[in-house]
Amino acid sequence: MDPWHIETDGNAALATWCRELPTAADNPTRQIVHQQRNLLLRLDSPAGPVVAKRWRSTGLKKLLNPGSSKAERSYQAAIRLAQMGLPTPPALAWAQRPIPGGIESWYCCAARDDSRTLYTWTHGDRGGDHDWARQLHAAGALTARLHAAGVEQRDLTPGNLIVSTAGMELIDLNRIHFHPGPLPPAIRWRNLAMIGCGITERGSAVVAGYAAGSGLPREDVRIAYQNALRAHNRRWRCKDGTRTLRHALRRALREG
Repeated sequence: MDPWHIETDGNAALATWCRELPTAADNPTRQIVHQQRNLLLRLDSPAGPVVAKRWRSTGLKKLLNPGSSKAERSYQAAIRLAQMGLPTPPALAWAQRPIPGGIESWYCCAARDDSRTLYTWTHGDRGGDHDWARQLHAAGALTARLHAAGVEQRDLTPGNLIVSTAGMELIDLNRIHFHPGPLPPAIRWRNLAMIGCGITERGSAVVAGYAAGSGLPREDVRIAYQNALRAHNRRWRCKDGTRTLRHALRRALREG
């Protein structure tokens, strides 16, 4: 019995290629884009250059309630965004197989050769690029489009928006939630604050873009954004404190 579950747009050669993804990290043509808890590779495939992201989900909870994988959710979200006319690199495939204690899943989308993340402009003018005002204005305007369409990207960080000759696009889609209508204000402002520009000139550019994209008064957007940003920062301080305490307890248990 084939352990793989693979879905593509009908490209049989790509489906066969997906079975070799577990050995992709050793492929001499691969380029590691990101490697921490998850693995992100740029690879050549039968469908052309792709970015492939790998998740490994293990543990008792996953075994008892497998549900959909992050790769499947990413693929389905990308298809739906494309149908709505919202920008994300074209989805090409998702694949998963069982591994000891859980599942390994992969999501593949078209690669953007010249892309950079929005982090370039939210955290300094890197590489001599001083075009931060235009890019952050565009990020605010795109976020307004998403919210009007009922799309909540629950991981709307600067690293999950990329800029290339294709324009600005969403990536890392497994935490997207589709609402039946435009997002309510509380979710809008909490989501906008995640872009992480603070109460600065950069934050003002995001606010201006959101106001232009939504048709809301800029001052109203500014006040709501600043209030949401303060709440966002309080939540992160609380999470950091809890995480520090948890790590200290684990260390004490190991050493005790």
